[in-house]
Amino acid sequence: MNAPPIRIFVATETYPNPYRPYLDAQLAQFVRDGHDLSILATQAWPVVNPVIEELGLVGRTRYFPQSLREAPRFAGRMIASAPRMLGRALTAAGAVTDTLRTRLSAFSKALVFPERAPDVLLVHDFWLLCTLPFLKELYPRAVVALYHHGGESSTMRVSSNARLAFELADVVFTNTRSSREEVLARGCGESKVRIVPVGFNLAEYTPSLPKSRRPGGVFRLLYAGRLVEEKGLQYALEALAIVRSRTTVSVSLTIMGNGPCRDDLEASAHRLGLTDSVHFLANQPSRKMIRAMDQFDALILPSVPTEQWRETQGCVVQEAMLMRLPVITTQNGGLPESIPPAMAPYSIPCRDAEALASAYERLLAMDDRHLDELGDAGRTFVLEYYDVRETNRALLGICAEVG
Repeated sequence: MNAPPIRIFVATETYPNPYRPYLDAQLAQFVRDGHDLSILATQAWPVVNPVIEELGLVGRTRYFPQSLREAPRFAGRMIASAPRMLGRALTAAGAVTDTLRTRLSAFSKALVFPERAPDVLLVHDFWLLCTLPFLKELYPRAVVALYHHGGESSTMRVSSNARLAFELADVVFTNTRSSREEVLARGCGESKVRIVPVGFNLAEYTPSLPKSRRPGGVFRLLYAGRLVEEKGLQYALEALAIVRSRTTVSVSLTIMGNGPCRDDLEASAHRLGLTDSVHFLANQPSRKMIRAMDQFDALILPSVPTEQWRETQGCVVQEAMLMRLPVITTQNGGLPESIPPAMAPYSIPCRDAEALASAYERLLAMDDRHLDELGDAGRTFVLEYYDVRETNRALLGICAEVG
């Protein structure tokens, strides 16, 4: 059964955000379940997911200044809300025991926040809660929940801001055991931390049956995501070159996404003699990307840890498995927990092009029946653990217990 309708605020840095389709799924399900949803954000990117327009999610979004420098853009709203919010905004600013500039920044944000208090205020990302230290003063009866996705600046690990953020949160959600350990290492009390993965609207993922594999005799690999160094795509290219050097089986790699490493990756593909088998596509709208997945044989996510970042759930991995794609992943952060046992042989060490090439070759050698069985195992796993209706229900249930 769904929880009784409540008033929910969800705060996130950017909304809409094409790189966080799981956020669209969560927000859309809150609306479908009848909750009174408001979204708080500091900036917007272009809408690429039709569900945002279908459910009017942008119309539910209220923007606030990220810093004092941006406050003048909100002067009109501040003046309009002052008769109702001035006293509460002053109280909120008074709760900030920092510099005058920080207090003024808190005042400018609080002044444009909604007047009516939520039952639950869910803040996505650790750093954002660090910039909102006044929430408990502004909404003293609300349950403040932090969703920690990992990867925020490691300098916050022992800072006073980190301790303040964990003190502000009544409950801290994260999506894997690995990211839970990161939260605890940053000083959060163990009793506050709960593991609830982000979920997906399962109805949006309908793979073709029977699946067409290896059209024209080409095994098609896909990467979908940001083109940044920590995604390990250089190793993916090197692995493909290794495979090409020791087999005559045709294999291609499509790299779908945007980011600062694209030029370097294109140059590497040229240097490795892969220009005929590596294809680059821009980032695609969510539903178009889902449909595109149906045209591939396997997904790769060869990400590597950095000093400040670990992979957590790797949402594109679950999306690919919903489309019955086998997945090749690295042993980075929470990725090994986010795949079924059947995929474990394709979870490889980070920064190891030879191991990645071996994983490619094992899938290349597999017949279609076994590829389908592997794809079915992945889809069954995601259907069981990542239904957004159930993850939202679990999250709100925990908030009700805390409140």
